Amino acid sequence: MLFRYALTFFILFVGVGVDNFVHIDSNPVEKSMLFGLGMLFLFTRKVRWDVLILIVLMLLMTLISAFLSSYYNLSFNRYVRSVFSLSATFLLLAGTPTEKDRNTMIRLLTALPIIMVVMGSIYEVVGIRTLFYVDFLGAPRLQGSSIPAGLGTAGYLGSVAAMLGAAFLNKKIYLPLAFVNLIILVLSAARMPLALSVAICGYVYFVMVNRSFLMRAASVGAVIPAAAGFVLLFGESILTRFGSESLSGRDLIWDALQRVADAYPYFGIGLGHQILVIPGDVAFLAQTMAAHNEYLRVTVETGYVGATVIFALIALMCVAIWLRPATGRNFAFVLMCVSFFVYCRTDNAISSTTTPFMLALASFVFSARLTRTSSQAKEKRQNNWERTSKLAPTPGNEKWNEGYHI
Repeated sequence: MLFRYALTFFILFVGVGVDNFVHIDSNPVEKSMLFGLGMLFLFTRKVRWDVLILIVLMLLMTLISAFLSSYYNLSFNRYVRSVFSLSATFLLLAGTPTEKDRNTMIRLLTALPIIMVVMGSIYEVVGIRTLFYVDFLGAPRLQGSSIPAGLGTAGYLGSVAAMLGAAFLNKKIYLPLAFVNLIILVLSAARMPLALSVAICGYVYFVMVNRSFLMRAASVGAVIPAAAGFVLLFGESILTRFGSESLSGRDLIWDALQRVADAYPYFGIGLGHQILVIPGDVAFLAQTMAAHNEYLRVTVETGYVGATVIFALIALMCVAIWLRPATGRNFAFVLMCVSFFVYCRTDNAISSTTTPFMLALASFVFSARLTRTSSQAKEKRQNNWERTSKLAPTPGNEKWNEGYHI
């Protein structure tokens, strides 16, 4: 119960966007909260020791890379803070969730993008910030209480969570919510999250939610006019964003980081040090110092050796969970995990406090320890009693009398 309350508080904290009216960098605060949430989860649930060992090995690899790095400006204070942040990301994978945990995770992530839009609307009314952000292409992008990319991540999580809610909880409630979250995601104009969400939601809908051939055909027929109507309403500016091949300055950052990776190829410059090596003019032109490519960032910080080991260990965590009997080797679990690794190619998926929740959502939904309903438990007890009563000796039975008469 305490873990679910803490999870609810964390999601609400992210959704409200506290940094909009308190001038702080919310990321370290959210990472600290996420670390505490993960530790609480481990203390109150059955620990998956295989996953926890993989997390420890991943952190050990970062330490080895730091010790072997030849970067002259390596700070162990910065390294320790980054290790703390990295471990917070994956702790929710190292415990066995319950059915109530699963349901709470689905509900909260489904609500997250809607909360962000509602709060963003309130902030615009009171004059704190605008609900839409106009990017350098002139496309208005819905940002809610965050930034367009942040709302895009929430939409990615929320649409998939809602579709899973339709599969596991209540089709009538969660299917409309999945549609709403996909609309929010489109309006945020986050290209990669939208592509990944559509792929996962499409699979879950056609394989797990709607198994009728006629209903599948009707659904496809309904999507086409709905999409056409959406384009007519929001068309030109959003299509400009989706049709653009611009990388929003990320290519400048990637070029700069690749040069650093080439200079420190084996063990990198130390975990958490990527922002120290972005040239000032590049940061100014790109309007960010974040790498927006976790493979490149981790390579810069831990070298090619460290990055290979770290991503292999993250993949092994997913495999270890998928191989558990509870998951049923469900392909949707694989799609969700693969989407996270694809997301790492174009955004700060590991550095983010919310994007890794796609892995947590996959774990909670497909490997939760399900509890029997009272009627199922009663039926099982009745069946067990009938089986044992047939085997038990009864008075009047000759074998019973033979064994117990005086």
